[in-house]
Amino acid sequence: MSSNAVCTACVIIHITPSVDPSALAALRTEGDAAAERWVRALKAGGSLPPVDLMRVTGIEMTDLEPLRSAARLFGRLVTELEQSME
Repeated sequence: MSSNAVCTACVIIHITPSVDPSALAALRTEGDAAAERWVRALKAGGSLPPVDLMRVTGIEMTDLEPLRSAARLFGRLVTELEQSME
């Protein structure tokens, strides 16, 4: 897997719980079971393609909404950073 794919997978794994309501809900309702899926995904690191890596967590990234949510969050964070540097 290329380093760009690894970076993309890491970004998706780290921000998805905060932007995908189903991921956050799973962490809250399933507790340890959901947390273990995320730990397995983090341990897998760059050994799987990003879509397969997210599948380990229980999130289907072939559905574009989690990706769109992540992009919106990233856009807001960039805007906040830009505003703080003015």
